[in-house]
Amino acid sequence: MTFSGHSGKIKGMAWSKEDNILVTCGADGIIMAYRVGMENCGSKLLYLHSTKEPRTKGLIYSSISINFDNTIYAMGTMGGSNERVFK
Repeated sequence: MTFSGHSGKIKGMAWSKEDNILVTCGADGIIMAYRVGMENCGSKLLYLHSTKEPRTKGLIYSSISINFDNTIYAMGTMGGSNERVFK
């Protein structure tokens, strides 16, 4: 099975409480979420960070989590600096 969408390395991934959503974040500054199940596994894209708001050049996400209510949180840094980003 292949999940597509990132243009760079995936730096973090997490599963939802019900194991039906997989979220990923990457060095490309994108957060993605996939619906996972027996039907169409991985094919339905739920959230693509760059379509919701402008992608910040140099943003590198390093970790991600998904809350019990499926709220997604990600931590990252601006490339080349110590400035931290929380989304």
